[in-house]
Amino acid sequence: MLFFGFTAATLLAAAIAWRGVPEPLERSGQRSGDRPEAAPAIPKDQPVEMAEEWHLPGQLRILLGIVVLTAIATEILSPIVIKHLSDSVSADLFIIAMAFLPAAIAGSVLPSRLGGLSDRFGRRPLLIVALLESGLAALAVPFVKSLWPLALLWVIEAAAFAAATPAEEALVVDISGDERQGTALGYYTAAAGLGGVIGPFMGGWPYDRFAALGAFGISALLMVLGALLVLLFVREPSRPQAPAL
Repeated sequence: MLFFGFTAATLLAAAIAWRGVPEPLERSGQRSGDRPEAAPAIPKDQPVEMAEEWHLPGQLRILLGIVVLTAIATEILSPIVIKHLSDSVSADLFIIAMAFLPAAIAGSVLPSRLGGLSDRFGRRPLLIVALLESGLAALAVPFVKSLWPLALLWVIEAAAFAAATPAEEALVVDISGDERQGTALGYYTAAAGLGGVIGPFMGGWPYDRFAALGAFGISALLMVLGALLVLLFVREPSRPQAPAL
């Protein structure tokens, strides 16, 4: 029933997006809903100018590497976190689900409210705080034997990432420039997906070999390493200042 419910919800979301979400971008003066104009014909004797090849900026390469690293750190825990909680904290899956619920609500509500913090305080500070807090949360899990302190810690972590995720995406856009935002965000998504593929394979072995502290400790270490890399190697491009009123 859970899988059928998931399928129904995604199909409904696809139908709403298809019928109710307009294209917001204007390309070459074309407004949403306008029929595209035919491209002008190119004379046969006129050479066709090829678009300039785009190379990933060095800062973006560094940031994408950090994204892979921190995605690995997150997904290391995906195969074992429920098993650990059910074995060591509570065998009641309903109570475990209730402990995750406040963080899920915070993660869905807060990004729209906290996204503007990166414009006020910068992208890097929010990323560093979120990664350090996530590392602390991962390291605390093996030592906490009650779900409700963990629920509170997860809410704080969700709030940190609610502010940091828009900052991270905005930093990708800032580094890539105006003309290659879509390409850069594609690389960003691919980097996160690559970490999501690698992480689960790295989670089971330390859990079996060193118990929960091994897997959660590695995740925490990678998060802290990601924060240090952001601090040492990532620089924010200067953004144009708003005109004074």
